[in-house]
Amino acid sequence: MLQTERLFLRPYTLEDSPLLLQLYSDWKWEGVDDAFAKNFFTEVIQKQYEIKGGVLATFLKEDNTYIGHCGLKYIAAKEEWYLSFRFLKAFWKHNIPSEAIEICLKWGFNRLNLNEIVVDLEQRNVGAAKMLENIGFKFRQQITENNITLFRYSIFS
Repeated sequence: MLQTERLFLRPYTLEDSPLLLQLYSDWKWEGVDDAFAKNFFTEVIQKQYEIKGGVLATFLKEDNTYIGHCGLKYIAAKEEWYLSFRFLKAFWKHNIPSEAIEICLKWGFNRLNLNEIVVDLEQRNVGAAKMLENIGFKFRQQITENNITLFRYSIFS
């Protein structure tokens, strides 16, 4: 478990599927239902935990409110570690995402001994890009994947 002054982050369990359902429904993903949430846990999250990465369910300490997730995932095809984060829309304020991201970066650099952490953002995600730059991420390049323009940022230990 990771902690900050206001947050605690812990691994998901299969019983947390309703939290994943809540999160991805908030972002209006198509096809989000109980089966999606359970499959996302077993096929994505749990597999990352097996290699010591993965997103962590993130909560406010004051009242245990679930706010989303943040963590690190390894993409074997690219041989890179990526920052992954998604928060309920209501919690994109008061530097809450920044706080979660910073503790995950410390986890990656100090516990996983990573040298670089990467994140790809859709070009329309201007607010997230600004937040990452304030944390210390640097723009590296523009790429296109699946006909989507992405901006790649990275940060070094």
